[in-house]
This record gives sequence, structure tokens and C-alpha cells, in this order.
Amino acid sequence: MKNGFGILQILIVILVIVLILLFLPTKLLVGDKSIKERSSMSLFKSNTNIILRYAEDTHALNKIMGNTSNITCEEVSNIDLNDYSLCEISIIEDQVNIKVIGKNKFDGYTCVGTKENMACTDDLTNR
Repeated sequence: MKNGFGILQILIVILVIVLILLFLPTKLLVGDKSIKERSSMSLFKSNTNIILRYAEDTHALNKIMGNTSNITCEEVSNIDLNDYSLCEISIIEDQVNIKVIGKNKFDGYTCVGTKENMACTDDLTNR
């Protein structure tokens, strides 16, 4: 009987450790979504918040000026219509609400709500 491990056993253990180190950190760091998907959703949400902020400013100015016309996304931002299938702004009880649905690079993303209560989702089944 030999004492200790043979060279083949040590190489197999090293190989298993290397494989674990190669694949485990990417799953731990990224999770189920890729970095690109998470950054796209972050950009979409940020764009929606910017549009909402400009819509709120426009609404406040309209109130001062006595203007009761509707506010549109095109009026308050330069959104690329290639990336948004819907952008609606509504005023409910003097609060600005927004609904934005993405397409193309933002396909499956939706943000709905107000500044205080914004909900953004991504439907990954469309990808």
C-alpha cells in the first residue's frame, strides 16, 4: 500500500477546482441576467425617469401659464421612436404618470408609474 495520493489523482482534483473556478464566479456575479441585459434595463429606467422629470417640469410651467394642453413624450424629450413602442404621459389628480414600453434594444421592458411609485419590468420571454 502506498502512502498519499498519486500524481493522476492530484491532477484530477486540480482540474475539478479549475473548472469550478471558471464557471462558478460568472453565475455568482451575474446571476440569471447578463451584464448587457441589466445595463439595458438600467438605461431604460433612467430614460423613463428623465422623461418623467421633464414632464413634471412642463406640467408645473403649464399650471403657472394657465395652459391645459396634454403633455407628450415627444414634447419633453428627444426619444428615439425606434426603441420605444409606447410613451404616454397623463395627469391624474395633479400628478404626472408615465407609461413607457420599449422595443428593439429595449424589447420587453416596461415602466409605469409616478416619480414616487415607478415600476419597471422586463419580459424576457420576448428575447
